[in-house]
This record gives sequence, structure tokens and C-alpha cells, in this order.
Amino acid sequence: MLVARYWYVEIETKTLVAIQWPDGAVTNEYLDNLPPDLPPGVQYATDENGDRIEREDQIRHVKMCRLNGVEILDETEWKGQWIPILCSARRGDVHREQAVLVLAHPLRP
Repeated sequence: MLVARYWYVEIETKTLVAIQWPDGAVTNEYLDNLPPDLPPGVQYATDENGDRIEREDQIRHVKMCRLNGVEILDETEWKGQWIPILCSARRGDVHREQAVLVLAHPLRP
């Protein structure tokens, strides 16, 4: 039985809002992660017009499923933001497959 891996990306859109804390610090939180009533002293940050500061944010979810041409055998979510590059190499009778991830090291020029 032949099995293939299919990688795809799902985009989730969430509303990101600015929260102002009692000490004046402003942080960002997703609206659906906040309770319906904010704790005392915490409020939504507003702009000069009095409107709540918010924006739409897109979150990438990379997913992979294994299929055999007839059905999906299993599905998993990749921990990263990008689809990995997969390469195959043959060395004699041994077939190897490894993920090649391009990482940017902060100390490299």
C-alpha cells in the first residue's frame, strides 16, 4: 500500500485588542481569550477618538495528513509556521527521508 503525505495551510483570523493595565502598561491579547468582563482597573486601550484599538490578525496553522488515495489515515498539526521542505535520497539499498529546515541563527551575519 502506498501512503502519501499532504501538507496544507489553514489561516485563522482573530481580533487582537490592546489592553491598558492600571500601571499604564499596554499589552495585546486576542479578544476571544479575554473574559467577558475585564478585572477592575483593566480596560481596553482607546485611540484619540475614543475607539477601541484593535486589528485583525491572521494565524497560520500548518497541517499534514497521510492518505492512501482512498481515505485520510491520520492528520496532525505541525508546530511551525511554514511547510517543511522534504527531500529524499537513495544510498545503495537504503532509502532515507529527512526534513530540511532553514533556520536563521541570530549570530550569523
